[in-house]
Amino acid sequence: SLQRVKTLLGTNGGDDGALANALGRFATETKDWITPARPTTEELEAALAACHEGTPLQVHGMARIAFDDRSVYVNGRARDLPAGMLDLVGDICASRRLAGGIRGDQEVLDCLSWMAEMGAFELPEHL
Repeated sequence: SLQRVKTLLGTNGGDDGALANALGRFATETKDWITPARPTTEELEAALAACHEGTPLQVHGMARIAFDDRSVYVNGRARDLPAGMLDLVGDICASRRLAGGIRGDQEVLDCLSWMAEMGAFELPEHL
């Protein structure tokens, strides 16, 4: 828990959000040689369109994803977690896939696009 980490570090005061962000980024950071390559804009758009239509996306084998109630962390990067997306990110982490037929408001779709851009998903080569 965050309180346990604060106790171990001897930092019982301070900003919980900043500490959680630093820990999330640290926990998901990958070595340069195993960081998934970032897709091109065309690859990203094609994969997300296919996912929207029903094609699931697998989490990249080298991707590291974590989340808390405020943020999602992918390969050492952080982004605010949109309201209502907590269960979806939990499902992605548990199943290691993004189910096809994705729905959501623009904020959710933008966050999924960001995750894909950060290398979270295997993008099919045939798209």
